[in-house]
Amino acid sequence: MTTIIGALPDNLTNGTTADASQVMANFNTIVSDVNTNAVAQGANSTITSLSGLTTPLSVAQGGTGVDTLTAHAVLVGAGSSDVVTAGPGTSGQVLTSNGASSDPTFQSLPTNGTMASQDANDVDITGGTISGITLSSSTITGHASLDLEASNNLSDLGNLSTALTNLGFTTSAASDGYVKLPGGIIIQWGYVSSIASGSGTFISYPISFPNHAYSVTITSVNSGGGGTVDIGTPNTSGFEAYASVNGSAGYWMAIGN
Repeated sequence: MTTIIGALPDNLTNGTTADASQVMANFNTIVSDVNTNAVAQGANSTITSLSGLTTPLSVAQGGTGVDTLTAHAVLVGAGSSDVVTAGPGTSGQVLTSNGASSDPTFQSLPTNGTMASQDANDVDITGGTISGITLSSSTITGHASLDLEASNNLSDLGNLSTALTNLGFTTSAASDGYVKLPGGIIIQWGYVSSIASGSGTFISYPISFPNHAYSVTITSVNSGGGGTVDIGTPNTSGFEAYASVNGSAGYWMAIGN
């Protein structure tokens, strides 16, 4: 404890008579030491250090209410009660909210789950490797699924037909068939066994082009030799073919969108 009053200039002994100068000298020393060393009146007016404080400051006084804090933990407020800590958790965990009425805790990131309300168009999958994912009884739509399928060369999906459709491919591999490519381009093909001369023969595509028929070509396959096949201006549903030899056959191909 710090001494406020130092040594007095005169030693006075009980039962003996001391002169007034000795008493006044001691009195003046006491007054001077008290004025110099005593704490001034008023809240916190002369506090320069808390090194002597043995009781933690309360939360109401701006303290924590505790004298030790868990190493590497995160401080969590508790209203007017003493501060508490969360953690420190283990390597790789993240501080996770447990709701407005509970303290947060360190938890491991989930390794699986669903994004039931997530808009697939707001999800970008770029770089890295996605593995160990099984898709069943569910559908992924939007550009996120296209990124996923394209970046993994479709190997991540068990249903190749669904993957091709999601990427914009649709095909009919028949003798009269077609393939739809990403971006809207459609290629169609077919065989006609008999083309009339004069009035011609109208040949319908397996499917109509939604917008335009850009190009149509036809190759004559007359086994008897001679004869040519020409076509009229194509439209979105088909084209007219004209043969120089009645009954000519030919293979055709059309491109449009």
